[in-house]
Amino acid sequence: MIKKPTIKDFYIVTYVEWKEIERVLGKREYKKFTKWMIGQTVSNEGAYPWDLEKYLRIRFEGKKDVLWD
Repeated sequence: MIKKPTIKDFYIVTYVEWKEIERVLGKREYKKFTKWMIGQTVSNEGAYPWDLEKYLRIRFEGKKDVLWD
C-alpha cells in the first residue's frame, strides 16, 4: 500500500505545479484529482494549495464535511 499523501509532501509556491501533483499522487490518482477540480479556479501552472489539501482530506481521510472557500 502506498503512503497516504498530505499537503506537506508537496513543494508549494503560491500554487502547486501540475507536474508536482502528478509526481506525488501518481498518474491514476492525478487523473481523479483533475476530474475533481473541474469548475475550480486554477492557475495555468497548477492548483491552489487549499484545493489540493481539501482533496487529500476528502480522498484519503474520508472527511465529507469539508467546506469550500
